[in-house]
Amino acid sequence: MSDHKSYAVKKTNLANLDIESVKALINEVDLMKKVKNHERCIQLYDYELDKGRKILQIVMELGSTDLNKLFKAEIQKHSCVPEPDRSFYWKKMLLAVQAVHRAGLIHSDIKP
Repeated sequence: MSDHKSYAVKKTNLANLDIESVKALINEVDLMKKVKNHERCIQLYDYELDKGRKILQIVMELGSTDLNKLFKAEIQKHSCVPEPDRSFYWKKMLLAVQAVHRAGLIHSDIKP
């Protein structure tokens, strides 16, 4: 891609995975397609399944905030995450969960 943006690339060697793990990774691509274009969900831009080399590559939006790091830093500074920050990010996460549910999906692995 030549638009000078940063992207996240998830490259997985499928050769050493069991069939259920491979199916789960392929399912991840299908799920990302269902929530495409929602501003609170990481966007899938492209993917390639190289069956010969047994590699799956997923090109997706690079998230701008790592909440885990951000919250840990806030806790170190203040012993907790300040209420306005918690409220701000909690609302954004709920909007993402709402988009996932509206697409008929259930997210079983929500992390801060």
